[in-house]
Amino acid sequence: MKKIAALFLGLLFITNVIYAQGSAGSAATQEARYIFNLPSAGTLERGSYAIEGLIFSGGGVLAAMSVGISNDLTFGISYGAGNVVGSGDPVWNKLPGVMVRYRIIPEDLFFPAITLGFDSQGRGNYIDSLGRYERKSAGFFAAASKNLEFLGFLTLHGGVNYSLETRDDRDANFYVGLEKTIGPQVTIYSQYDFAFNDNSPSALGTGRGFWDAGLRWSVGSGITLELNLSNLSNNFKDIGAATRSVRLEYINTF
Repeated sequence: MKKIAALFLGLLFITNVIYAQGSAGSAATQEARYIFNLPSAGTLERGSYAIEGLIFSGGGVLAAMSVGISNDLTFGISYGAGNVVGSGDPVWNKLPGVMVRYRIIPEDLFFPAITLGFDSQGRGNYIDSLGRYERKSAGFFAAASKNLEFLGFLTLHGGVNYSLETRDDRDANFYVGLEKTIGPQVTIYSQYDFAFNDNSPSALGTGRGFWDAGLRWSVGSGITLELNLSNLSNNFKDIGAATRSVRLEYINTF
């Protein structure tokens, strides 16, 4: 993990960091499409594509690609495995993840943007015996996001989702989050996932919900580095408390 972090930090010295924007900071040219693992109302602009790589605890790796079909419609696919970095065999996800989202109401002065969609990609390792990821996929979702000008930008998020990973808990779920820009290139975020769909006796969660936080940094032309601390609320019954992950995103146009 230290070597990987050093590699990412090295990007700071080989890319142009002066207003070379991705999806972080007050000068961002693209919207963030997730708070941490749950969707915002953000979409890619028409003709844009995003390539993402996530490295998570246990040597796991997730790769994803998304395309802006129109300014309001985004489609994506993803696939990954646990234990890619380390010894032993990788534990591949059962199926690729699929994401589609459509913004039905654009943001205006008084009302938030509202996006409907489906996302089958969870976070963390896939647990075949339970038919789920450590952090369940959003499944069907409706997300709302509102930007406010406050020392840069403050963005408020909220959403409802129903995951298809229902073997241990079939409830619908709610989540909230916020993002705050720190200068033209940095955004910090906090997400609270109520995890109503992960609090039954057979589920992984304890009922406290998941609190996640992190930082995004536009480090180069279309390149955003994200550092995450997840499960700060220590909500898992049998998995360690806070975990760290790193995500690298590259956005460009066709």
